Amino acid sequence: MQYATGDVIVSMDTDGQHSPADIFNLIKPIFDGEADYTIGSRYIGSYHYRLPIATRLGEVLIEKFLQFFFGIKIMNNQNGFRAFDKKLIPLFSGAKFLGYAFCTEQILQAKLSEYRILECPIKLYNREYGYSKIILRKLTLNIFACLLIYYLKKFHLNLLKKRKTIKGFLW
Repeated sequence: MQYATGDVIVSMDTDGQHSPADIFNLIKPIFDGEADYTIGSRYIGSYHYRLPIATRLGEVLIEKFLQFFFGIKIMNNQNGFRAFDKKLIPLFSGAKFLGYAFCTEQILQAKLSEYRILECPIKLYNREYGYSKIILRKLTLNIFACLLIYYLKKFHLNLLKKRKTIKGFLW
């Protein structure tokens, strides 16, 4: 990311499942001032990609955690096809997690920093070559460690805000 020079940065997975034709769907809300960070979604719009049930259940679980603990509703939270305003580069450059947990961490970083996040419709294609190298146990541990760390950060930020309010009230 440190070498990116555009006003909007686009990332996509390298497994051939994303179409560069969908980039416009991701960058338009940013250029129109509607969002700072967009995430491609296979679940909104007219095209729906079928997933193995275990994968979809995992996404739903993460979706519900994000919604309950952070107030974020993103259905396709693990999609690597994303775009963001260049002002988010310093924020995302401080990421600590890799892989799918990195996707979750970006969402949480943007949310806690009060950036506008939007899901945009994209089309997903079947993988023509190779296979997923996901190790479920490792993935689960990393994502839940990420959720826990950012929940604690959110809690800490809320305490700081309350402290400033009380301090301002008393002085």
